[in-house]
Amino acid sequence: MHAWHEISTQISTATNSNFKIKETNPIGGGCINQTYCIADSTQRYFVKLNKPGSLAMFEAEAAGLMEIHQSHTLRVPLPVCYGQNDHAAWLVLEYLNINTGTHSNPSELGRQLAAMHHITSKEFGWVRNNTIGPTPQINTTSSDWIHFWQTHRLGH
Repeated sequence: MHAWHEISTQISTATNSNFKIKETNPIGGGCINQTYCIADSTQRYFVKLNKPGSLAMFEAEAAGLMEIHQSHTLRVPLPVCYGQNDHAAWLVLEYLNINTGTHSNPSELGRQLAAMHHITSKEFGWVRNNTIGPTPQINTTSSDWIHFWQTHRLGH
């Protein structure tokens, strides 16, 4: 893979600590991205890879994760960095082992999702467009939920 050196350097810069990749383990489950757990002697990160033109998708995903994090309702992986070169675009996230501990309680996850969705705004939409999988999700704000849903979800 032609991006590992750049990803390693970017992680080192973002975390202000030396990170040299010693392991790259593919993780299944993604339908549009290649996903990996990467590690050195002490740290692990979750990496999503896609084609070079996918950087905007990863930037929006990082912004969305930060928005959810700032809601203080749901534990999400924090973005570490993102970037691209001629071969790939990537998003590096904090690695969460979701198969153990508090991350594996479906009832608690349901309560947290409900709490997150109780946070409201006067308008529907978001500050930027993003994607659902490879499909663009237009988020132009509207004060009318029905208009927003018809135009930017069903109509799009």
